[in-house]
Amino acid sequence: MSAIASPFSFMAADDFELSTNFEINEIELWGIFPFNSPSGDYLVRVYGEASGGGPDNGNVIGQTTVPAASVTNTDTGYTFGGWSSPVYKVGLVIPTGEEFILEVDTRYWVMVQAQAQNSFNWLAQDHDSSHFTPMYYSSTGGNSWDDCETAFGAGEIFDCFFRLIGNESSAIEETSWGMIKATL
Repeated sequence: MSAIASPFSFMAADDFELSTNFEINEIELWGIFPFNSPSGDYLVRVYGEASGGGPDNGNVIGQTTVPAASVTNTDTGYTFGGWSSPVYKVGLVIPTGEEFILEVDTRYWVMVQAQAQNSFNWLAQDHDSSHFTPMYYSSTGGNSWDDCETAFGAGEIFDCFFRLIGNESSAIEETSWGMIKATL
């Protein structure tokens, strides 16, 4: 699958693994809108992992655009840094039929990008090694990726705040076909 072109060049991605096969139908993330009010569509992309780490541009597992009507923005009551910008929990409901069906014990990378110029900064925290690999950053629209230290300087190592929501996915396996045929 080739990637949907984004009109904006800056994006972040962070990795995750699942303990069971899973269908992702919603993503929650936390961030700020330093220059605009919360609104607009979001591009969501899931990558496989590149051999040297980070998102693999040649292995886009799935992607979708979540329309503004399927986005919720909840002011958490907290503010962030010197901008004193409100921190929002952003809920993205993946359009029906475009859910991400992912397998257990596989390293994936999720990228979420607001589709309005300078509109959303995804919040991150200092990296915790229990969270796999630190986030990666792209200033080239996802054509190339850098780890945090390469992108932001020595000692700058972060994990993005996000939560994946969905259902366990029980994929039909070859052994299931006999049972399915027997019930018809």
